[in-house]
Amino acid sequence: MHELGIAQNIVDAVLLEMQKRQLPSVSSIALRIGVLTDVDPEALTFGFEILTKETALAPTRLKVETVPVRESVKSAMNRSRSRAICLNAPMRQSGDETHQRYGTRYRLSGGTGLSHD
Repeated sequence: MHELGIAQNIVDAVLLEMQKRQLPSVSSIALRIGVLTDVDPEALTFGFEILTKETALAPTRLKVETVPVRESVKSAMNRSRSRAICLNAPMRQSGDETHQRYGTRYRLSGGTGLSHD
C-alpha cells in the first residue's frame, strides 16, 4: 500500500508550505494521478484522511483527478499529433517516433504551487 507513503509526503509538503507562508488552513489539495502510476485514488484519499485527523489539515479535502495515458507521435512525414490511447490499440505506424507524455506521473498543485512529477 504505497498510497499511504504518498499521502504522508503530501501531508508533510503541505504542512511545511503552510508554515512557510503562515497559512492557518488549506481548503483543498488538487492531485493529478496518471493511470499508469498504479495508485488507487480511494486508498490514497483514505490514507490522507487518517493522517490528517489530528492536524491543521483535518478539514482539507483531497481532490484526485485521474490523468489518461497520452502519447505524442512524430510521424515519418514530420507531423506531430497527440491523443489519448487505448493500451491495447496503439496509434503508431511504421517509421513513427513516439513519446509517452502523460499517465505515468503524479502532480500536486494548487495555490501553493507545489508539484511533483
